[in-house]
Amino acid sequence: MHRGLCLLCLCLGFGMAFSGTFKRCRALLEEHGVSVTDPVADSDPKGAAYDAYSLQVGGKQCAYRTAKITPTKNGAFVTCWKRPDGGAIVPLTAEDLHTLLVAVEEAGNFGMFVFPAQDLLSKGILSGGKKGKLSFRVYAPWVVTESAQAAATQAWQRTFFAQKDSTSALQVFDSVEGQAKRARHN
Repeated sequence: MHRGLCLLCLCLGFGMAFSGTFKRCRALLEEHGVSVTDPVADSDPKGAAYDAYSLQVGGKQCAYRTAKITPTKNGAFVTCWKRPDGGAIVPLTAEDLHTLLVAVEEAGNFGMFVFPAQDLLSKGILSGGKKGKLSFRVYAPWVVTESAQAAATQAWQRTFFAQKDSTSALQVFDSVEGQAKRARHN
């Protein structure tokens, strides 16, 4: 009986357990005065492998993913798809979100990318006039790249990377959120 009640609570969204990585991202955002709503898990169970959530950050619609470190290639792998009406997976579009948050944790390092949808659209990652991608690689600043293409990708992505105790974190949030309401710290 008690176990059934716990399962019912999880199904109804009470006491939903968010990943530790998401909690760290939320804390980083809130430390910088950016409001974050409780996330809603993607309805597709395959999204759970990447902590696929949708949420509001600074009053804007966002998608959240945790990137996965892969054993054979440097950088991290992240998905950016949705499954409309239980059909085939398709790339996210710029209409789906304002910002894509991607957390990366590796060998004691932690940070997150705060990608504006328009930048991902211009890079061909989100669909909209172009096909878009179902996944892509992210290269945090601590990653030593192994190819010219990876180095070029890391260079444009670095603009959108934020870490705790980083002076660039506030600039990243401000540039992406623009005129989003910021909480006051007393």
